[in-house]
Amino acid sequence: MAGTEEPGLPSIPDPASLSSPSKPRSNTGTYPGAGPGGWPIDGSAWRNHPANRRYQFFQLEQMHHEEINRLECTEAFLLGDDEKKIEEKIDTRTPNTTIFTFNKEDHTLANLLRDKLLKNSHVTFAAYRIPHPLFAKFELRVQTDGEITPKEAVLASSRDLVHDLDVLKTNFTREYELRKMVGGAQNGQ
Repeated sequence: MAGTEEPGLPSIPDPASLSSPSKPRSNTGTYPGAGPGGWPIDGSAWRNHPANRRYQFFQLEQMHHEEINRLECTEAFLLGDDEKKIEEKIDTRTPNTTIFTFNKEDHTLANLLRDKLLKNSHVTFAAYRIPHPLFAKFELRVQTDGEITPKEAVLASSRDLVHDLDVLKTNFTREYELRKMVGGAQNGQ
């Protein structure tokens, strides 16, 4: 191959003639077996380039459980030593208004309570807000007409909500058992 020339084309040297047999080629680049200028001889520069590798946040072998920054699963619902489940703060800006802070609860309870409170005839205003989306806490603001206190309205709504959930549980269990019996009877025919 060395010395073969075609008209109009430059001569292509033989790869064996590029390195001298007496002196091994030094690794001057970042790739093993790299030639002058750091480029690999076998043409794998583009294939091994970091831009062509798959992007990964971390290697699975390097991931350790204690290095992950996450909360324990029980921190979402277990109260701390100095934490109360519900804190009550009377709002002095408007009459008959109280702000209740529910710790370790989220939109599930907040929306159910707000909806139940708005159905109460003595409640003139009920709304909730989540102060920060990363913390399981909501503030429920309740204003009444003065015949009952906001605390009494929340207690009555909570009792009604527990009763409604008990009815839902009973109906669901009954329907589930009936469908299980009907399904068993159809399979046994």
